[in-house]
Amino acid sequence: TIDDGAQGTGKQNGNLLIPMLEKYQTHATLFLITGWWGISNYKSSYLDIESHTHNMHTEGYCSGVSRGAKMLCLSHDEVVDDLKKSIDITNSLNALCYPFYAYNEATINILKELGFKLAFAGGNYKANRSSNKYAIPRFHIYDNITMDEFISYIA
Repeated sequence: TIDDGAQGTGKQNGNLLIPMLEKYQTHATLFLITGWWGISNYKSSYLDIESHTHNMHTEGYCSGVSRGAKMLCLSHDEVVDDLKKSIDITNSLNALCYPFYAYNEATINILKELGFKLAFAGGNYKANRSSNKYAIPRFHIYDNITMDEFISYIA
């Protein structure tokens, strides 16, 4: 999985991801911030596009919530309106990745209300069958990770 839509993932910013997926015939999921990047820049049969919200990927937006995440302090209707825009663009309710992995019961309830099947959060631990399907953990993969660290994540 890849987040946002920047740094070489699409035609408008280097297009490094799609040629690599196609060369190795490997599938990936991009959680796209649909208000920031045009979906047409990410067309490939090897890349699924899911929601990373339309325009709620803003940190430090409000106080008293995890990372000041905008999604956590907007009204119910504002969050629903934003997510509906993203759904219209991605044409999918399969999955969402919370911006900055910040979520709460209210955001989970909105995802359920809209019909999302699952959502990803952080955590840096392995998911299992008992993981909450609206808070599935993921590992962060940075450019300085060693191969041994990567192997430990997937083994």
